[in-house]
Order: sequence, then C-alpha cells, then structure tokens
Amino acid sequence: MEVILRASVSLDGKLLTKAGKPSKRGIPVARLRNVAQLFLTIHPLIAGGNSTATLLGLPGQFLPHDLEWELLSTSKGSGGTITARYRRKELRARPASRRSPAVA
Repeated sequence: MEVILRASVSLDGKLLTKAGKPSKRGIPVARLRNVAQLFLTIHPLIAGGNSTATLLGLPGQFLPHDLEWELLSTSKGSGGTITARYRRKELRARPASRRSPAVA
C-alpha cells in the first residue's frame, strides 16, 4: 500500500496545524521515509521564527537526511492557497565505473 502524507505549510516552509497555526513539532523523519507521495497545501502567510518547525523539525536541523522528490502537479485553491503533489524519486543505481587496465 502506497503511503501518502498530507501537510500544510506557510510560504516560508513552516509546518502548520490543521487550524492553520504554526506547529511546534516537525514530522518524524522515520515517518517521512515511508511516504511515497506528499500533498502540500501552501498557505499565503509567513510563519517565521526559529521556534516554528519545518516539515522535518526546527530550523538548524533542516533536511538532515536525503529525501528526493519530484513535483507532479500544482493547483490554486481558495483564499490564495496552492496545493502541490510530490512523488518520491526512485533511487537509481549508479552504473559501475569501468576499471582501467593496470599498466605494467
């Protein structure tokens, strides 16, 4: 089953509660690692401040782990909100590098 996460953020990337107030906590990284799709509702406000969490926690801990996403779609909502849908990028294995023959 594909795990989907829905979250609301301010224009400056701060996580908001369902009531539209700044959140005190981010989303645990362990939970975000299992997510295949992310639906963000971006509200036209600036939450600001170092005590307001981003998706992954308080500023200073921003993006402690590599999570790569690709934007699939956006749409405008009422009151100036924007909804964005992201999907986790498939991690592609890097091709093995060719070893050059040893020169004697």
